[in-house]
Amino acid sequence: LQDAVSPSVQPYLGFSCKGPIQTVYKFLADRHSTKLLDDPLIDIATREILAERKTRSKIESEIKRKEKAVAALKTNYRSQHLSSEDIHLCRYSICDNDSFLNSNRV
Repeated sequence: LQDAVSPSVQPYLGFSCKGPIQTVYKFLADRHSTKLLDDPLIDIATREILAERKTRSKIESEIKRKEKAVAALKTNYRSQHLSSEDIHLCRYSICDNDSFLNSNRV
């Protein structure tokens, strides 16, 4: 992408790869659904499950808890403005950010 916005490359592409940043908050605000971010279940639904020093049963328990939290969020916040898929997209975006931050801690 860095080269794609270069003035020397831009004429060959015929389109711009650059666009406005869409945050999870803005996405939800546009759909009147920011309360999703205040729900305590969002922490469970987006928490990274790390296997370090955990038994298999502990990991499975965390996975089940996370799945239940995701299902509850979809049930509680799905509306005419926000689909289950939208909630999934937001959750994945938050998870990706958290995973990036966790893996890049110094």
